[in-house]
Amino acid sequence: DTLERLARFGRACLGTLEEQQSVASDLGLQQLFFDYGKYLLLASSRNGSQPANLVGIWAEGMSAPWAGDYHLNINIQMMYWAAEALNLDDAAEPLPSFVSALANRGENAAQCLYGAPEGWVAHGFTDIWMNARPLGDAMWALCPTCGAWLALHLWERFAFRRDYGRLRSEVLPVLGGAVAFFLHYLAPLGPHGSLVTGPAHSPENSYYLPPPVNGFFHVTLGPSIDTAILFALFDAFVSGCRAAGCLGPGPAHAGCGPTLCHLASHANESQQLLPNFGFPYVDKAGRVLEYLRSLEEMHAHTVPDPGHRHFSHLWALHPGDQISRRGTPALFEAARRSLDHRIAHGGAHTGWSAAWAACLYARAGDGNGTQRMLEKVLGRYAMGNLLTTHPPLEKPPPGQGQDECVTCFREPPPPPDALYWGMRGSATRGLGALVTADNAKFQLDAN
Repeated sequence: DTLERLARFGRACLGTLEEQQSVASDLGLQQLFFDYGKYLLLASSRNGSQPANLVGIWAEGMSAPWAGDYHLNINIQMMYWAAEALNLDDAAEPLPSFVSALANRGENAAQCLYGAPEGWVAHGFTDIWMNARPLGDAMWALCPTCGAWLALHLWERFAFRRDYGRLRSEVLPVLGGAVAFFLHYLAPLGPHGSLVTGPAHSPENSYYLPPPVNGFFHVTLGPSIDTAILFALFDAFVSGCRAAGCLGPGPAHAGCGPTLCHLASHANESQQLLPNFGFPYVDKAGRVLEYLRSLEEMHAHTVPDPGHRHFSHLWALHPGDQISRRGTPALFEAARRSLDHRIAHGGAHTGWSAAWAACLYARAGDGNGTQRMLEKVLGRYAMGNLLTTHPPLEKPPPGQGQDECVTCFREPPPPPDALYWGMRGSATRGLGALVTADNAKFQLDAN
């Protein structure tokens, strides 16, 4: 019974951590948490409203935590990671208009901050006024690819909905604007002239330089997350132009102008000039590098937080899809080692971080790892009302419980039985179909 289950979990949350963790293994509670996350997104994000932010519409008092802003370095993206896959079309609708408005304001930031003659940029945070400049210290804000990361959701939405009208009128102008900015902004580095971002950071992380420098630093050139996002951006834009009929042997579609074709051509060229052709580097220990160079090459003897809450260096595994078991087996193993290493050093120590780790384990084909992280979210970071804490309060989006469950079914080996309920009613990319489930058997039902 739902009320009894919630009462039992509420009592456990008021007890010891061990008591709460023991109740978190309740499969019925996990399913309730999953469905509750969908409900909260539907309640706080609908057509004609603003997208959901960190605490949704459940802020206490007049001043919300984090000023009620939008974090573009993971949080708003995570809020909508599973919205399309779970067929929450209405809940996902506020995001495209939000991104388009941010892109419009980002044109001014691109011109004033970087001297870019065209295109747009946004950084680590924004608000309902669509501020696109870096808001705050470099440690928090200096992420020039964060706006492009958010814009990729428009491409994800097209992948599910296949709305060619919106592709031409909405998706390509936004992606094309981001591409235009980075074609101006990227700078060649080293003897091979790889194109890198900079100054930039790997979101909220840092590295330590020993004496005589003796200090912690955040700013760098070409962090792995930037390269992965740019690879995905260029790829999505070129694929979108091709899907819209702007590229190909025949005449271009009437909605395609010469600017799109020109940008697509340069995006293709720039993608090949990214460091390591857009794929992460691997260090001597066989783990994915977070920065362009290894710590030894940077003369940095250590990282201050080996269990950092962000998994930015693994962006290419999730939410990106460059790294896969079949396509890049060596990188796949390096990513898996990197994930295990960060978890072993205390990673996933916030609710949203544990949810991201669950998604990464799902992409790594480890359903048991996903299950462990899901139980960690419930057993350590959830309150009796099923809202989760950072701390402070953060609502559980379709990302803290939802996306990892759906992702599990796209990667072998099969997930544990505990997660099978997470697939029912989900949508598929490009097929216009919904998934139905009967225990461990799935089928596609056309709309």
